[in-house]
Amino acid sequence: TRLLGSRGILWLTRHLPGTVPEEARFLANLALQMLKDHQVLIYSPRLKKVSRGRFPPILYDDQDELFRDAGRRIGKRKPTVAIFGHGGASFPILASR
Repeated sequence: TRLLGSRGILWLTRHLPGTVPEEARFLANLALQMLKDHQVLIYSPRLKKVSRGRFPPILYDDQDELFRDAGRRIGKRKPTVAIFGHGGASFPILASR
């Protein structure tokens, strides 16, 4: 994704088949931009099983392994983390008042 750059990613998502809904185009663009700009690691035992090894660099079914790999990737830099709970919602879940 870094080779494509932001404009290449936008071009790619605009040229998805016409049957792809706008929301899916937006999410594809968001996901590719995220992968371009950040090191993304995903913990999902179910997704790891059903993907059958198609995403080995980012998908984990073992939390200890994920954190070891994250520590190795970060090295001595100060880490920043974004956690999306609630089944992977990609927007802030505000606590009800």
